[in-house]
Amino acid sequence: MSYKRLSLRFNMADIEDRKAWDYLHRKGITVIGKEIIRLINDAEKYRCLEDLLRRIISEELGRILFEPSFETQPARTEQEKKETEESILNFLDSL
Repeated sequence: MSYKRLSLRFNMADIEDRKAWDYLHRKGITVIGKEIIRLINDAEKYRCLEDLLRRIISEELGRILFEPSFETQPARTEQEKKETEESILNFLDSL
């Protein structure tokens, strides 16, 4: 096996370092190195997910902006408006 070594020091006078130290020790983690590796990998995974969500939302908002104006679309009934609002809220809840 090939190992890469990294030394990590926490400056307890620095509030951010202290928070990280407390987080790692509050959870009762026995192998801190594994936890740090997991956190780094999770951060990258969530960054990719955030990028995907931003792209999808931008595309959908762009589509909405280029749809014909409301004057050229048939008038929506109150039921249709309510269903649209509910579907938007359900989508936002799912995030």
